[in-house]
Amino acid sequence: MNHDGSRANLVWLRARFEFGTTFSYRLPDASSQFAIGTPTPSPAAVKLALVAVAIHGSGDVGSGASILDLVRSCRVWFGLPPRVARFRAFIKRLKPAKTSGFLESTGTRDYYLFDSTLDIFVQVAPSAVPRIRDLLRRIRRLGTTDSLCWCWDVDEVEPRVEQCAVPLEDRREALAAGEERILVSLLALAPTVTFEQIDPYRSGRIAGDPFVRVAYAVPLKIAASGGNWAVLTRSEPIASSTAQLSD
Repeated sequence: MNHDGSRANLVWLRARFEFGTTFSYRLPDASSQFAIGTPTPSPAAVKLALVAVAIHGSGDVGSGASILDLVRSCRVWFGLPPRVARFRAFIKRLKPAKTSGFLESTGTRDYYLFDSTLDIFVQVAPSAVPRIRDLLRRIRRLGTTDSLCWCWDVDEVEPRVEQCAVPLEDRREALAAGEERILVSLLALAPTVTFEQIDPYRSGRIAGDPFVRVAYAVPLKIAASGGNWAVLTRSEPIASSTAQLSD
């Protein structure tokens, strides 16, 4: 929850992430065996990563609840690099069997390579800046378990909306005017989500869906492609729309 009032009082934090090898994030409801991916994690994945880092760093599960209260309703945007490469890989996985041992399964998954950092913008209350800044610096994974990353730095920077993947509502007018973007469905935390619903250490499920689906407009277009690969470039903006930041 944002405790400092309107969005005019909030602060944008930019965390710049680099991945050790590749990045992969499966679209909601996509088959785990034939996973269609997106070039960004979801806003829910970022917030849950912050909760997880808080718990791991303190050893106190209750610290995760306090962080959820800070970020539950905050905005999350994704700054894309100018060029992104996507390839679809055939993979073999070992899954734990119901009795003992492992079962082998095969499938395909989309992986992404960035030519510079993936910037994650989180808008928080001024009082939450020191805590969230520290947690962003300590995130070591976003997306699938092999999407290992590290944070170069965290600073206070207003995002350029034309270079960011943002909720469709924040870019609807530009899209209507002809701006090219890819639309994807990402998971966000429900406004009423409780810590009990997302607590990674809780046994059993709590009634209710902790997630909602939000359409994001991604400023990428396919520049070249082959059988299982594509090079995507960031779309050139039709017009700047910085006024939307303070809406």
